[in-house]
Parts: sequence; C-alpha cells; structure tokens
Amino acid sequence: MKEKILDKFKYKNLALFGDNIGLPMMLKIIPSSIIKCAVAASIRPQYITNLRDLATKKRIPLFTQPKWNSKNYHLFYKKFKNCNIDLIVCNSYSMKVRKDILNLVNYNAVNIHCSLLPKNRGPNPVQWSIINGEKETGVTLHYMDDGFDSGDIIAQKKIRINNRDTWISLQKKLIIFQKEILKRYIPLILNGLNKRVAQRDDLATMNRRLNSLSPKIDFNTMSNDQIYDLIRAQVKPLRGAYLQINKKVKHFDQYITIDEIERFRRLYKNTM
Repeated sequence: MKEKILDKFKYKNLALFGDNIGLPMMLKIIPSSIIKCAVAASIRPQYITNLRDLATKKRIPLFTQPKWNSKNYHLFYKKFKNCNIDLIVCNSYSMKVRKDILNLVNYNAVNIHCSLLPKNRGPNPVQWSIINGEKETGVTLHYMDDGFDSGDIIAQKKIRINNRDTWISLQKKLIIFQKEILKRYIPLILNGLNKRVAQRDDLATMNRRLNSLSPKIDFNTMSNDQIYDLIRAQVKPLRGAYLQINKKVKHFDQYITIDEIERFRRLYKNTM
C-alpha cells in the first residue's frame, strides 16, 4: 500500500491489538500514518517492553489493556476513546476486546484466528487442533462480535497438519498464512470492499484455555495416538502434558515419537 492513496481509504484511524508476533507483522503491512494507537494485553507482561520500544520507533502510542474489573480499565477506555478509532485490527492477541471498545468503532473490528472457524473457537487453537487429532487447520480473518471468535468470516486459508508437527512447527506455518491473508485483505477492508459470510454456529466447537494441569495423560482412557497428540501439542516453551505419578505431577515437554508411546505407557502405567 502506498502512502499517496491514503486519502481514498474508508478507514483512516486504526488501532492494532497484538503481541510480539501479531503487532510487528501488522506494522510491516499497514501504513503507520493511519495507525493511531497500538494495544498490548496486560496478561502477557513479558511482551510489553519490546512492544513499547517498537511502537516508540513508529511514533505510535502503546496502551495496555487491563482486565475488565481492574481499577485502571476506565483509564484505558478513556485513552482509547480519545483516539477516535474507526477500525480495529487484531492479530495474536490474548484478551477479549470488550463490547464497550467495539461500540466505539461500531463493530468495525477484524481479527485473525488460527483455526478454520467455526471450529476451535477460543484460546489455544493451534494446540487444540493437534490434541483433537485433526488433519487440517488454517487461518481465518473474521469480524469481531460480542462472542468468542464468532463473527462473520472474511477469508480463510487451509493447511494440512503433518503427523510429526508440534505446535511450534505448525504455528510457524500458520504465521506465513497470517502474513499472506493480511497483505491480500487489509487493502480491501480499509476501502470497505471486502465480503463477509456468517459463521454456522451448528458447526462450532469451543476450546478452554490450556494450563499446566489440564488436560492430563490418562492411560486408561487414551489411545497411544491421543497421548502422542497431547504431548506434541504442548512441547517447550509450554510446560508440557502431564502425568500423575504416585501423587506427584510429571510434565513431558519434549517431543516423543509415536513409536515410543507404547514404551512410555509400559514404563509409567503401573505408577499411576
């Protein structure tokens, strides 16, 4: 996109919501002259210093979104409102953009989600696609609404999940797709020329956020394939799938081949 055609854009006051992956990607694609602010998630404090440095170089103010029940939330809302934003673009962002913020932009807000919506709505879609034993996933560009990843779809790109993929290798492939979909569709969105199709709620699946104790390995109910998928979906830098051994918790954060799972089962089953 060339700066000289900016006067033709329908939307000229953008806010970018993202993390250390999403924000740099958007800043390389969207002209800085129409970006009025960037927003980082308070629940990912490890990224904020780097994001602030990046925003400073681009001369863009960076706000941090607090949790909605925080005493600082109204200050964040006030700062955001004063920017007179007319379009939000969200990529790799770990907090819900609330209704009060969406109302300020008349729901002109788009998001990139790493699944083939309406499947795998919610957090950790890359990990859950592997845990669920799915053969394909992808990237969806969609409008934001009051739900979780339930707004109208603008575009999708599919990718096959290799049987040896970990969440790390799969995410690297999806990042390439994120860049491609942004480059192709952001100009259309800025000019109000993109199409949108409602999601089918009857086909939707919703994921819960993974944590260090959920879900766990259970030899009594899980097949070797399911254990293999659970482990490769949570390798480092995640804490790893876990097993309850003699009332203690053991995490497995290294890739284990499918051929090793049976030995793994024999080694640990009687210790549960």
